[in-house]
Amino acid sequence: MRTKAGVDLRTLSAEAWYAAHIADQVHRNIAGREVVITSANDGKHQVERSAHYRGDAIDVRIWYVPDPQAFADRLREDLGADYVVLLESDHIHIHWNPASAR
Repeated sequence: MRTKAGVDLRTLSAEAWYAAHIADQVHRNIAGREVVITSANDGKHQVERSAHYRGDAIDVRIWYVPDPQAFADRLREDLGADYVVLLESDHIHIHWNPASAR
């Protein structure tokens, strides 16, 4: 697993670390290389109360994935109901949101 320059993972929750680990495994299986995390709780995010600011979200690069939708679908399957996986135009956003809290 790698990070884009300036991304700091030190304050991620255990749940976000788990998501990063799963994203790395899936990315290695699909693209043959480690995943790149492009955002954690750094930078500005479109949603004011973004899970990024709590340390519960990551964004991952999709440059090397031949089928980003298949990558997102596999992440949803492997992470389960407590995670939200959103395919954006240039990355996949993953955040922890326990099903019991919905």
